[in-house]
Amino acid sequence: MSKFYCVSSTYFDDGRCSANLVDIVEAEEKPKDTHVHAARADRYCDWFATSIEAEAFIAETRRQSK
Repeated sequence: MSKFYCVSSTYFDDGRCSANLVDIVEAEEKPKDTHVHAARADRYCDWFATSIEAEAFIAETRRQSK
């Protein structure tokens, strides 16, 4: 079994975005990434194989925010 790290990121229509680590699971296979498109924002849940990858994604997403 491996650990997988879920990052929830939200991209708002006005250009703001946010990202946070929201879950860690142990599983045989990486869970599927998901997304939801809403009226004012799009929300994604992306899974990463390492905490380093997850933290790098969070940092990059936060740098993109206006």
